[in-house]
Amino acid sequence: MWSTMRQNKYLDEYEKYKNVQLEVGKIYTHRNDPARKFVLESYDFENNSAVLVSVDDDHQKTKTGHWARKHLRLVAND
Repeated sequence: MWSTMRQNKYLDEYEKYKNVQLEVGKIYTHRNDPARKFVLESYDFENNSAVLVSVDDDHQKTKTGHWARKHLRLVAND
């Protein structure tokens, strides 16, 4: 029962964010902390992964494509 509920929640969330477009080379903020800025360095469609680089300290991290679509917001006029 619980796994079915979690699966349904995940599918609903996936549907909500699946059409969010991400652009490599653009600056994004984290939706919960707008002071954190990242550059989307690359996006691997085959592995569904995004490589982000922090604007502040050049720290590189890899996140899933779903995480990136859900948590990142494009900075206007970058």
